Amino acid sequence: TFQRAAKVAAQAREPASVAEAMSRAFLVEGDHIGRRADALRNRPFIELAVDLAGQPEALRASWLHHLAIILYEDPAEVEEAARSETEALAIRLRILPASHPYIYDSMETLANVEIQRKNFDHARQLLMQVLEARKASRGPRALSAVYTNLGVLEASRGHLLDALEWLQAAYDVSRANGKQNLHALFNIAGLHLNLGRARLAAKTFEECFEVYERRHKQSRDVADSLAFAGISWIHAGEIEKGRPLLVRGLEMGRTQ
Repeated sequence: TFQRAAKVAAQAREPASVAEAMSRAFLVEGDHIGRRADALRNRPFIELAVDLAGQPEALRASWLHHLAIILYEDPAEVEEAARSETEALAIRLRILPASHPYIYDSMETLANVEIQRKNFDHARQLLMQVLEARKASRGPRALSAVYTNLGVLEASRGHLLDALEWLQAAYDVSRANGKQNLHALFNIAGLHLNLGRARLAAKTFEECFEVYERRHKQSRDVADSLAFAGISWIHAGEIEKGRPLLVRGLEMGRTQ
């Protein structure tokens, strides 16, 4: 739908609308579907559309925010992600009302970037601000996402039991509201594996795989959950059960 919107906007010679539609398509493809490399191929065209539109501040902030989301998990790109989200946040603080949700979206992404950069105290400070704002304004789905990020933060600094508590809260909130927070569940599985609960980890990774496969059959998430299910079964001593899952996951991953 966003790609069709971009085409219509291009035919109407509306570069700002082209940039907005393509930027949103970029986020959906690279983050929600998980086809990061495919999304990044469109980066030069989005940046050209932003230039042609005259670099309006709101549009630039939105594009930089989406770009940071796609870049930050790659260690080679994390510093660019930090620069992009820092600029996006600065723009949004300047042009938006103080309680605007886009400000907290940028703060949350910047916190994720800071986790990758191992700036844990700054990341926690940002996430606690986001948590308080989301409690007041955006409901349980937003809370689940913040709890997940707090869990990832604690896991990254080696506090595995604290991380498990945050991530379980994230998953429970999502289930109570008719959703499955698979990012939280995937990280819960990883924590079980790190805590020596290999059999439980394997079953949880398999649950992730089943849901991911139903949602988007060719994403990296499908391959990773299957490969880690295999690794977990191998750690549990069930090598013949784990090996084919690991091999299949690795083969799927090579195609992403």
